[in-house]
Parts: sequence; C-alpha cells; structure tokens
Amino acid sequence: MDRNLTANKQSGPRRGVLTVEMLLTLPILLLAGLSLVQFSMLLLGSQALSAAAHSGVRQAALPGATIGSVRESVDNALDGWSFKKYTQVLIFVNDQPASKFPLDQARTGDKVSVTVRVGATKVAPNALSLVGITIAGTDLQQTFVMRVE
Repeated sequence: MDRNLTANKQSGPRRGVLTVEMLLTLPILLLAGLSLVQFSMLLLGSQALSAAAHSGVRQAALPGATIGSVRESVDNALDGWSFKKYTQVLIFVNDQPASKFPLDQARTGDKVSVTVRVGATKVAPNALSLVGITIAGTDLQQTFVMRVE
C-alpha cells in the first residue's frame, strides 16, 4: 500500500509534461514538414526544367530548326506544369544569342545550347520565409548543350 501512495505522489507534480514536450517539438516537426514539401516541389520543378531543356536542345540540333520550333518543343515538354507560362527560354549558337546568330544558319558541328529558367517562387511556395529562409529572387534553370547534326 505504501508503494501506491508514493507512485501517486510522484505522478502528481509531473502533470502537463507531455503537453510541454509537445509544444516544444511541434514547431520543429512543422518546420521539417514544410521544408520537405518545399524542397520536394523545387526538385520536381528542376526535373521538369531539365526535361524541357533537353527536348529543346534536341530540336535545336536538327537541321532547319527555328527559335519557334525550339520554344514549341520546350512548351510541349512543360505541358501540365503550372509554372509553364512563367518560363524563359534562352537559345545560344556557338555561345552567342540566337538573335545575333540565327539558329537556321547554324552548320553541322556548331554548338547549340538551350536554357530554361523560371523563378523559384513560381515552382514552390515560399513557406519557409516564416522562419527567415526565403527562395524569393532565386531562379531554377537547366541548360543542355548539343552539336548541330
């Protein structure tokens, strides 16, 4: 009987410990969950940009390719992505912008590159800005380079 009395006396002052522990760990778990979601969305967006840049440079490497055909190829690769309308497509021929060195004048062996760029906040929410970690002002971009066939 003495044992039960001492057990009850010890459990009395410890009431609420679980609540305090939960209050201390819940913000950490919430931060971990938000960061997991945000970085997963950024990774998926980066993979989509990579596929689009690859598709664009394959089109650019074909004989008779135009800026319009490359942009169409990139747009087709990004079908279904919400950030598609915010992407910027940069095309270079021998390290010069396609506006200075037209793509349809590229010869066999010339180097063409396609870069697809989008703002990071268009791909994922800036959820971690609540704790001072922000992705505002940063871009996701992928570049692929090939030789003209």
